[in-house]
Amino acid sequence: MHPRLRAEKVSFANPDWASEDYMFRADALEASIAVLPLLRGRVVVPKMHLQRPEVFLERDAEGRKNWLLERKQDSSRASRVHILALTLDQGKLKYDDALRDTRIAVQLAGDARGVSFAAKGKYNGLPASASGAAGRCSPCTATKRPTR
Repeated sequence: MHPRLRAEKVSFANPDWASEDYMFRADALEASIAVLPLLRGRVVVPKMHLQRPEVFLERDAEGRKNWLLERKQDSSRASRVHILALTLDQGKLKYDDALRDTRIAVQLAGDARGVSFAAKGKYNGLPASASGAAGRCSPCTATKRPTR
């Protein structure tokens, strides 16, 4: 049993200390939710599709991470949210890490074949850029044994 939901103009604000106003924005979000894990306090999302998402992840000089949604952050605790399959049309991802002198901006584009990306910025204080593409990953093909 996986009810589906759709939300438009979705945004999630950043904490006051972050350099960007929003951690997440998307024109639309479509997702299915597994009901039974909710009874154990876990959110399992079998499928999620994002339209024009913008994600900004940041760790400041004090080590605070904007994606840990608690005042007393404990990164050793396991996440209660599990997204099993994520697709998108086109989007942006930014990652800033003041402790590692890293700032990367990534452009993403997805289609039926997979996702392509182009990244530019600095990693550990050095200039960095990358681009590439990845095909769709299917759990069924990843676990099949070769036939003889």
